[in-house]
Amino acid sequence: MGHKRRDTAKDMPYQRDNIDRLAAYVPGEQPPIGSGPLVKLNTNENPFPPAAGVLQAIRDIQGDQLRRYPPPTASACRAAAARAHGLSPDEVIFTNGGDELLRLALTAFCDPGGSGGGGLGVADPSYSLYPVLAQIHDTPLTRVALGDDFALPDDFSDRLNDAGCRLAMVVHPHAPSGRLEPLERLEAVARRFQGVLLIDEAYVDFAPHDCLTLLDPGKALDNVLLLRTLSKGYSLAGLRCGYGLGHRDLVSVLDKVRE
Repeated sequence: MGHKRRDTAKDMPYQRDNIDRLAAYVPGEQPPIGSGPLVKLNTNENPFPPAAGVLQAIRDIQGDQLRRYPPPTASACRAAAARAHGLSPDEVIFTNGGDELLRLALTAFCDPGGSGGGGLGVADPSYSLYPVLAQIHDTPLTRVALGDDFALPDDFSDRLNDAGCRLAMVVHPHAPSGRLEPLERLEAVARRFQGVLLIDEAYVDFAPHDCLTLLDPGKALDNVLLLRTLSKGYSLAGLRCGYGLGHRDLVSVLDKVRE
């Protein structure tokens, strides 16, 4: 006898309860390639093509490079990013787009279970994927409202600590407002927060400053993780290439749960 066809999600008994309740993230529409001239703004892609040297490097790829798996630790990429940012390769991790780094951080630092501490803290409003990832992981989510000027409130860290958050995600420059927080404010947040502060710098290539100085050894901040991506500033969204910068102990933990 064949199985009876299930027509609704409620008839699917295999999914976890939190996935049954999940409102999935809806990415921006991607028109088919060759669909005609468009001015496309909905996913914030760079309107300019990649650098000529990048395009030539892609053209030079050989078949053997595609048929084999790449180096599992992306060691050459880590070394290149380390040189670019004045870090060591063990302070860099490469991921399948910046979004994978977000998921790795949730997996590594946040407790599943749906209630109690050990969860994720976010500013509100912010990147709409953050709450979706928290629900997928079934970890508690704490939202802290931004001020009328989109500034982080003075008690941001305290409220996350009171909720027992293990990880906080802050977009910088902020999306959707574009606001830049003073570095002193973000450093104070990191020092007061009793978890990992992930600063999402997806748009940092368009900003007058970044948060790289927070990783200076003299600051002794071992709980700061910076997210970077080649999608926006480098016009390489189609490659899905992101990376994280942080203390080597943070990177080592992320490496444990990396795909």
